[in-house]
Amino acid sequence: MQKLTYLVDFDGGSFYLSAIDDEQKITSPVIYNIDSAFGEKYLQVYNKFDYSKALMFTDRSMTYRESDIVSDNQRILTPYYQMFYKDYHFHFSLHSIISFKGRFLGIMSLFRNDQKENFTQNDIELVRLLTTHLENSLYHHFQTEIYSPKKMTVSQVTQKYHLTEQQKIILQKLLDGIDNKQICSQLGITNNTLKKHISNIYKKLQIKKRVQLFKTIKERGK
Repeated sequence: MQKLTYLVDFDGGSFYLSAIDDEQKITSPVIYNIDSAFGEKYLQVYNKFDYSKALMFTDRSMTYRESDIVSDNQRILTPYYQMFYKDYHFHFSLHSIISFKGRFLGIMSLFRNDQKENFTQNDIELVRLLTTHLENSLYHHFQTEIYSPKKMTVSQVTQKYHLTEQQKIILQKLLDGIDNKQICSQLGITNNTLKKHISNIYKKLQIKKRVQLFKTIKERGK
């Protein structure tokens, strides 16, 4: 998402994957430039409050501005707006539903604060182009997940690979989608210290990239 800011101006973003065993459910929040609690909070209430959720679970990709489907006069009065827009000083949003071969795969949302203008048609086209590239790679990810061996929990990985307690805590935060800056703040450590911990975790697990963590370890569960 950070690289996407070079193409589209936005102040915060979120990305959710479709659950492997239920494409009518989202999971695994990745949050950019917003309080990490935003993702978990949304997972708990989207079925009840998100007035655009009917568009989410479709069999085709689409990119749209929320202001194009619900008028400002209506949306600012809803509990959903109060909870996820007003509380975080956002007003405009651009959503990209990602589907491939009739399977909903995930949703990416970009937000702008209430001091800026709405997303433009050019923004929509740029994000739509990105979505086209994401479709196939996400579909491949889901196929791999469906047929891959059973994942281990964080505790199982800790025991098997002899992680320290600090490494275990950091590993869980990485799986929760918390960025490095927030992890350093929460644990009271420097960025260099965090990088050393992450490097040691990767060495013990014999992996090279963060995405490989999600292929090996359950995002939830002790």
